[in-house]
Amino acid sequence: MGFALEVRGVRVGYAATPVLDGVTLEVGAGEWLAVAGPNGSGKTTLLRTLSGYLRPQAGWVRLEGTDLAAWRPTARARRLAVAGVESGPGSGLTVAEYVALGRTPHLEGLWGWEGPRDREAVARALAWVGLADQAHRPLDVLSAGQRQKALLARALAQEPAVLLLDEPTNHLDLRHQVEIMDLLDGLRRRLGLTLVAVLHDLNLAALYCQRLVLMEAGRVVAAGPPAQVMRPDVLGRVYGCPVLVVPHPRLGVPQVALLPGGSSGPGAGSSPAERADEPAAAGA
Repeated sequence: MGFALEVRGVRVGYAATPVLDGVTLEVGAGEWLAVAGPNGSGKTTLLRTLSGYLRPQAGWVRLEGTDLAAWRPTARARRLAVAGVESGPGSGLTVAEYVALGRTPHLEGLWGWEGPRDREAVARALAWVGLADQAHRPLDVLSAGQRQKALLARALAQEPAVLLLDEPTNHLDLRHQVEIMDLLDGLRRRLGLTLVAVLHDLNLAALYCQRLVLMEAGRVVAAGPPAQVMRPDVLGRVYGCPVLVVPHPRLGVPQVALLPGGSSGPGAGSSPAERADEPAAAGA
């Protein structure tokens, strides 16, 4: 299996402040890699760098063996799509029109007219995310969760080999989280799609992703299968709170259980269960 993406010694910053500092990682073709870490650890900056939106100040990124900067934008967009980073225009468009923006790299001819294949790709992407019945509605009237699905459909309409995702389950309830993750995993298996997803939910990452990269302060502090990375000592140090890591009762993959009252921030104290047993304050 070759690498879909390779990152070596990448440094990226805004002004003189480094946000990514010496990041090195690989993503195998057809693999699902999750990127996790505390707020401000550089996860979204890493996705922007993988997409070509940000250029490294040091190091390099390769897409399918070729330096990312050497790809023509249209050719790169036919191989790599992004959902959730720099989402682009949407106001005033119908859902179908918005999703059709994903076909832009494939349009041919002087005027770039849509053809039957483009319309089929848009319809297929809308059906995949469950928005076929919303195709002609204005994008602006959709719920936050539906807009998240429209964003994913636009990326899928692009027919990429590599898909970068920034919190694909954001704003979704439990049922729709599972639907989106099942959808993505099914596409990965059926089409050989390579996925790189920023996920705050470590439990979802362990359920669906082959490998997990844990970031802290712009550096990769742990990488490997979820069972190797999701250790209580590692997670407790990186996130600054104690956790339990237990096997899923049916699937055996690691799952994180929080321990209320274990943080050191303002207001930290006993857990909710312990507080429920405390006597009420006088006069309450």
